[in-house]
Amino acid sequence: CNHIAAKKYRKHSFEFDYVIMDESGKATVAESLIPCVLGNRVILVGDHRQLRPTLTRTREVEKWLRDKHRAETQQWDGWDDYFNRPSLFEEVILAIDPDFKAQLTECRRSAELQVSLTSQCFYEAEGDEPIVFVPRAKEKEHCLPLGIDTSVVMIDIGSKHPSEKDGESQSSFNTFSARLIPEIARYLDKYDRVKQYGFGIITGYSAQMRLIQSEVRKNFAKDRPKNIQWNDVKQFTISVLDRFQGLERDIMIVDLVKAGPNLDLGFLRIPNRINVGLSRQKRLLIIVGDHKGLINAPNRNSDTKKAALQEYLERIPKECIVPYQQLNQLFP
Repeated sequence: CNHIAAKKYRKHSFEFDYVIMDESGKATVAESLIPCVLGNRVILVGDHRQLRPTLTRTREVEKWLRDKHRAETQQWDGWDDYFNRPSLFEEVILAIDPDFKAQLTECRRSAELQVSLTSQCFYEAEGDEPIVFVPRAKEKEHCLPLGIDTSVVMIDIGSKHPSEKDGESQSSFNTFSARLIPEIARYLDKYDRVKQYGFGIITGYSAQMRLIQSEVRKNFAKDRPKNIQWNDVKQFTISVLDRFQGLERDIMIVDLVKAGPNLDLGFLRIPNRINVGLSRQKRLLIIVGDHKGLINAPNRNSDTKKAALQEYLERIPKECIVPYQQLNQLFP
């Protein structure tokens, strides 16, 4: 979007019959208008149930925006509202006549349980059409000899290992769950098949990402994995979920971080971000977090309705909720 507005194109007078704008759900209104004014007809392609536009990933700019918001803005209820504004795509698709929009309703990326949970909690809950699992060959599944026959597992750390806040950035972190991540990877590493698989480890918090990176380096450097290609960034990626939209890996480990009494969901209540975090896997999804604490946390967006993440966690089959003390039973 921004590239076509560059100075080097000023001598050109672009005019197109059609402008097709992909990933338009991630573009701000201003970014979207740049290509839109160049076409007689516009086709917007995107998913307004995933990440909204990002104003900035630069801490200094974010701090400046926060200060400016506090000083000048009366229109929004809080910083989250100011920072979490809809794209032009979202504004249009929610208002346009049904004859001029269409929804893709098949998913070939993920396993059946994963597709079902995503459809129910992030799409059908908003009035969209169901997302349908497309049957696939057995070798497309994870095919690992887990103690449970499932493609979705939650490792429950309980409430005795509470999350904390980084004093400088105010980003949440959880030392216990960060140390658990390389332990889970170790268990998976004993299966020869994972040599063929790509791994993604994501969290919503930059402080936790740095902690996980440190724990993985410390653990794997002194005792290198046999099968996991941990030094290949294309095969083993540790990231924040905001940078993972559009990416996928065979096995995803998602650290929800928040745990302990009097839990505040924070941004975990925002369905767009959680939808991205829980839909990047092709074969196996492993969620790490405080199962009951997250489900029972108050939802600031509603006094009666649970957040999409809470609905998702409640719908995971009970046999797929594994206490962290039983990892050896999950990975026999």
